Amino acid sequence: MKGLVYAGLLLNKTYFIVAGLVAAAGTALLSVMGNRMGSDPEMLPLISIFMLGIQFVVMTIVEEYLARDFEKNIKSRFADYVLAGMSKTKFVTAELLKNLISMAIAFAITVFMQLVFWAVNPGMIGAGRILLLAALAIIIGLIDWSSLPLVVYLKSAEKAGLIVGIILGFGGVMPIMIIFNLFENKWIIVMEFFSRDLTFFWVVGIGALTYALFYWILLNRVRRGDVC
Repeated sequence: MKGLVYAGLLLNKTYFIVAGLVAAAGTALLSVMGNRMGSDPEMLPLISIFMLGIQFVVMTIVEEYLARDFEKNIKSRFADYVLAGMSKTKFVTAELLKNLISMAIAFAITVFMQLVFWAVNPGMIGAGRILLLAALAIIIGLIDWSSLPLVVYLKSAEKAGLIVGIILGFGGVMPIMIIFNLFENKWIIVMEFFSRDLTFFWVVGIGALTYALFYWILLNRVRRGDVC
């Protein structure tokens, strides 16, 4: 199982490298912008949102490989070969570990971005941003994890991601946007909401339950010797 996790991370190291490059370029750009325009109160929210957007992109790049790697292993029959000599519990747990490790790496990169930004622009963004980044990392990791059972059914990471995206878009994001469109500075309200301690613990709790649910779904979908 350790070898499967290690191989998955090592063979997809390009995603981590690209994420690091995007993080470095984005942090350097916004640090300079913040240093030059931070004295303007109207620019603070805009720079904060741009930073969060780049951090979101970095997290997405880090975890982009998970479903694609799973699809590749299914189509190449490598997953079937692994399941011939490994219990399905260990197989699914290995996929879960890859997801959690990638989530931790994505979070670590974005926290480093934030620390660099704070060093250049001290006090510009509150410490609640760390909780926001952690919540965002959990949500992105959960989205990737929940798509794996669909990858098994559809044999396509893109189709699985599209379905999950549509469900989340119409079932979650759209209602939230409709509600927050009633308020001014809605993006600031969203960021402050997810930066609260209570909200973060709700995200952790619901995320853990949802991870467990899709672990059970995936565990019951694969069979020893045959992922399908």
